Amino acid sequence: MPGVRGVFFCYALPAPVKPPAGAPADAPVEWSTDAGATKWYLFDLATENIAEEPTAITPICSVGAGLTKPGRGKKGRILLDTAPP
Repeated sequence: MPGVRGVFFCYALPAPVKPPAGAPADAPVEWSTDAGATKWYLFDLATENIAEEPTAITPICSVGAGLTKPGRGKKGRILLDTAPP
């Protein structure tokens, strides 16, 4: 696509949920994305570098017309700013 600067990825990584007090030691471990971390990555097509810090990513990500920012557990599309750097 002409003018595309990069590809944005957002991952909600699951983590084990702390068992409630008094839970048996052999209770199954539950995992949840709410207990885990969310990671952002931007692959710059021109430099082939991967940015991981939100402060480096947010200046070139914007929501385009008809697109929505995804929330935790939601799918959506984010349009990258197509202006030259």
